[in-house]
Amino acid sequence: MIEHKPYDADSPHTRWDSLYTGEAGDYEEPDADILEAVADLDVGEALDVGCGAGGLCIELDKRGWVATGIDIANKAITAAQRAAEERGSDATFVAADAAAWEPERSYDLVTCNFGLPPQPDSRSAVYATMRRAVAPGGVVLLKVGDHTGSRAPAAFVGYESLNLEELKRGFEVLKAKIVDSPAHAHAHAHGGPEQQRELWKALIFMARRPTA
Repeated sequence: MIEHKPYDADSPHTRWDSLYTGEAGDYEEPDADILEAVADLDVGEALDVGCGAGGLCIELDKRGWVATGIDIANKAITAAQRAAEERGSDATFVAADAAAWEPERSYDLVTCNFGLPPQPDSRSAVYATMRRAVAPGGVVLLKVGDHTGSRAPAAFVGYESLNLEELKRGFEVLKAKIVDSPAHAHAHAHGGPEQQRELWKALIFMARRPTA
């Protein structure tokens, strides 16, 4: 299933669209760190924020999750749907800006793998969306670039201020319990048809929303 929603053509986020062709070949295998982190969770409904070409949603669907992915790039959503069709997946994909999108229901797992915008104000809005989306007892899981003591790759200038303390502030209103101490994870490469693939040092942030 695919749903397209328009976004502002002048938005700086539209650069994400250039990372994709819109074809099933954009598909990449899901992130091993994310899969390891969710392996012991009870299966339920999952939301992947900044889902790209759908790799994580398709794998979660395969493992029994009811998976939904959202991404600001229309080409990413088109690619995700085509990849899902090729693999017989029932994952749902929606083209939407996570900074403004309003969840219609809650999810047992809300993930974001290098899908945050560079601007701090926009990131705060995405955190708010994720807070609204996660169900009581549900898990929020982010994998982000760790730029502590280093500069962000040139293609993504603006992320330098993103750090662990920002993530903690972003979700403290939930009184969330950190499930695992955030730790450095594998490097992450993000590229596209005409993009140079650059490696980012990464960290995992995982927290559970209290049931009451």
